[in-house]
Amino acid sequence: MAQSLDHAEIARRLGRSTSTISREIARNGGPGRYRADVAQLAAAHRARRKPRPAGAAPINESAGPAPEVAAAIARELTAALVATGVPRTAAGVMACLYTSETGSRTAAELAAQLQVSAATISHAVGLLEEQGMLLRGSDENTRRQRGVTLLHSIE
Repeated sequence: MAQSLDHAEIARRLGRSTSTISREIARNGGPGRYRADVAQLAAAHRARRKPRPAGAAPINESAGPAPEVAAAIARELTAALVATGVPRTAAGVMACLYTSETGSRTAAELAAQLQVSAATISHAVGLLEEQGMLLRGSDENTRRQRGVTLLHSIE
């Protein structure tokens, strides 16, 4: 910002999306008042607001099948669901959830895996939730929402 670069150029240089840069600047005073050092302190403070429990370990997805096997299963399941009339993205979400070791994923993880926007994931999850095919739930260790399949929530 000190070099008078626009948000798109800053995003390109940092390898982030333009919307991420815009939100960061808006959250920390706006274009005229943004200061990186103050923004860093605010981010550190936000990160400390809800500490993780000492015994909480990150979810380990490495216990499942090899990634190429899981991807092949997900492709076949997606195709089968699409053939029954489920929209493609919603079918992809279901396939990702069914083939994950934990049965759940965040919207960001689904968006990255399916290579679509978070808004597209949100729409697909809403559709699946309306149909009773999926439940949304919160991760007990973070504020993130996780999609959970009914199959895994019944067990």
